[in-house]
Amino acid sequence: MSAKTAHHALIWSTLALAAMGVTACSAPSIAGFKIAVPTTISVTPGESSALTVSATATSKTAVTAALVIYYLPAGVTANPAAPTVATGDSTTITLIAAPDAKVGLSSNVQITGYAGLASSTAFVKVNVVAAP
Repeated sequence: MSAKTAHHALIWSTLALAAMGVTACSAPSIAGFKIAVPTTISVTPGESSALTVSATATSKTAVTAALVIYYLPAGVTANPAAPTVATGDSTTITLIAAPDAKVGLSSNVQITGYAGLASSTAFVKVNVVAAP
């Protein structure tokens, strides 16, 4: 269920309870946040690059989001594999290119943070480049 669908279901439930005369009902707030990443990062075969992911709160509730990384180029891995980031903070993900990663590969990598019903997605272009 999406956060929007859950929110609408909560509103309808609250209205139904009010129609039945229940007035001491309060809706929980949904914590919101937004993650941000650089637009582009490059990694050389056999080496690594640091990718910084930051999170800002869009509500008054602080959260820690579990980050999921999708669509890395072939031969590139992320460490840690299951990073987290708290609102008001940042975390570093190390992108590691295997020695045989093909130079010239690139991918629009999706990073999505999940915290309860809330989520935020950012994209970074990851390029595998030749050593200078």
